[in-house]
Amino acid sequence: MEGPSTATLKPLVVQAFPVFLELMGDQSVAVQDTTAWTIGRICDLVPEAIDPQQHLPNLMRVLLMGLSRDARVASNCAWVLLFLFSSFLSSQCIYSPPFFSPL
Repeated sequence: MEGPSTATLKPLVVQAFPVFLELMGDQSVAVQDTTAWTIGRICDLVPEAIDPQQHLPNLMRVLLMGLSRDARVASNCAWVLLFLFSSFLSSQCIYSPPFFSPL
């Protein structure tokens, strides 16, 4: 990826992540869709910015709720879940298994 390094992005993502989670509850489908896509890019490109203890419970909650929303939002939420599960299954797992139990 071109652009800022992961080290540069991580503190910005950590600071902004709670706002992204809150935006998933916005009334606008466009906001939800864009936010879910952004969270997916974070999980793909800067996964170490997601603190499993701090962010993962709320992330799982909003993703599971997002699966029942507009198709655009649901597909992006499923995409994010794919990244989370891929990380869980990899040898460099950064996510704790108990957060996947609702699925």
